[in-house]
Amino acid sequence: MSFKETIEKRLARPLSFYPHLSIEFCSDTEFVTLMENLNPNTQGNFTGGDMAYIANAAAVVQCASEGLYVQSASINVECISNGDGDVLVAKCSLVHKGRKMIRARSDVFARKSGVDTLVAIAQINVSLMSDQITAKNVANKEEAELV
Repeated sequence: MSFKETIEKRLARPLSFYPHLSIEFCSDTEFVTLMENLNPNTQGNFTGGDMAYIANAAAVVQCASEGLYVQSASINVECISNGDGDVLVAKCSLVHKGRKMIRARSDVFARKSGVDTLVAIAQINVSLMSDQITAKNVANKEEAELV
C-alpha cells in the first residue's frame, strides 16, 4: 500500500468528524491539513482561534497518520500575521515522541490566490490515549473491546 493510501485510510474516520478539514498531499511522503474559511471575522479573515484550531487539528492528524491516537494537552500559538485568505494550511511535524506525551510544531499559513503566507506558529502537546488498541479499533470503526 502506498503512503497516500495508508494515510487516507488512517485518517478517513478522524476527518469524518470535521467536514471543514481536509488533507492535501505535497509529495509522496508529506501532507498538510486544510481548513476552509467558513466563519470569517468582520474583515473576512481567519481569527487567532481558527489558527489555534487548525494547528491543534494538524497535530492530532499527524499523530493519527503515524498510528498514534492522542488527545490534546496544551497548545501555545504565536500569531505573527493577519489571517487573510480563503484557506488555512497547517504543516505539522512531531518534534518529540515520549512514552506519554508528544510535542508537535505546526506552521500555519493563509492561502490566498494560490500563495501561502505564514500567519502563526504553534507548539502543541498531546498525550497518548491510555488504551491505544481500543482507540485504534474505534478509529477504524471496529467494535471496541469492553474492559
